Amino acid sequence: MKTFLFGFAALSLPSLSSAAEVNPVNKVVQLLTDLEAKIKAEGVEAHRVHEEFTVWCKTQSSDLTFAVKTGQKEKADLEANLVQLGASSESLQTKIDDLAGSAATSEADLKAAAAIRAKEHADFETSQKELLDVIDTLGRAIAIIEKEMKGGASMMQLKSAGSVIEALTVMVQASSINSADATKLTALVQNSQNSDDADDIDAAGAPAATVYKSHSGSIVETLEDLKAKAESQLTEARQTEATASHNFQMLQQSLEDEMKFNAQDLEASKKSLAETKGELTTDTADLKMTEDALAEDTAALEDTTQDCQAKAADFEASAKSRSEELEALAKARTVISEKTGGAESFSYGLTQTSFLQLSRSVLSLRGGLAKFEAVRKIRELAKSEHSLELAQLASRVASAMHAETSNGDDPFAKVKGLISDMISRLE
Repeated sequence: MKTFLFGFAALSLPSLSSAAEVNPVNKVVQLLTDLEAKIKAEGVEAHRVHEEFTVWCKTQSSDLTFAVKTGQKEKADLEANLVQLGASSESLQTKIDDLAGSAATSEADLKAAAAIRAKEHADFETSQKELLDVIDTLGRAIAIIEKEMKGGASMMQLKSAGSVIEALTVMVQASSINSADATKLTALVQNSQNSDDADDIDAAGAPAATVYKSHSGSIVETLEDLKAKAESQLTEARQTEATASHNFQMLQQSLEDEMKFNAQDLEASKKSLAETKGELTTDTADLKMTEDALAEDTAALEDTTQDCQAKAADFEASAKSRSEELEALAKARTVISEKTGGAESFSYGLTQTSFLQLSRSVLSLRGGLAKFEAVRKIRELAKSEHSLELAQLASRVASAMHAETSNGDDPFAKVKGLISDMISRLE
């Protein structure tokens, strides 16, 4: 820029010392013609550049507008998906917590049921063993009594026994059964008679003489009745045990199946939750990138719109300025023609006084053209460089030229000073 200003300061000053040109009017007309051609050429080039820039503006604006709309849609889609993923994540977490609680409850229920079943089975084993012992003892006692009743040394004593207890005592004395079995059978007989013969107690509350006498009238029948009851109790106990065992197995199978399915569902839910959280992380990052890209595209679209509008305004202003300049040049040529009256065809045949007057007028016109060209160049440079200081310089130069031209002074004296000051500020 400094090189241009220095060169322009030197070349802008017309050589006014040569007053003896052969045809000064032709020279001025030629300058006007050249300047007019130059302005027209600049207009053609400016129009070409403007057309190319207009095409670029349309393409760039269209691309950026599409990018902004696409970014807005992607942003909205990602935000909606993030909301859905967040809800799914919360739902899955709640389901996982419920499944974990259900699994713990089922496990505790199975453990409690197993403990109850173990106690029930242990009680059954004890009861079964006792009943089997009773049945075995009763069977042996019946067999012994039947055998002894048929003969033997103690047959008369056994036949004379009035009750089962007396019969058992006789059998112990005869070593037919041991005292432990006799005690067990005695207790069994007493328990049976206490439950069945409560009405045999007299009003005074004392046992009747026949309290231990068998209702059937036969000791063997009494023992067989007791044996049948024991066998019935054993059968019932076994049925109860079988039912309890079956029920426990069904409950165990149900709880184990429930825990199995819960475990599978829990594993699937945890996997889905991990995938959902992964999608949340990915979509969150994508949303950030989309928002950044959208902000960049939006800013670029705004800048492009403003730049294109500014360039369009500059083009219109420049076109208007060139039109005004061409109009002024045309008027200048008309004025020269009217003022000189065909002086462009004059030769040295003119008087010395007329020639000097014409030369001064021509030189004045050439100086005016130089002033015009100077201001124009500075303004063009200000536009191309987007320089506010150069634009201010052009205004100051124009003002100085106008004022000093009105005073009849050399306008380029102060113009040189203004350019020198501008160069100093640019350094």
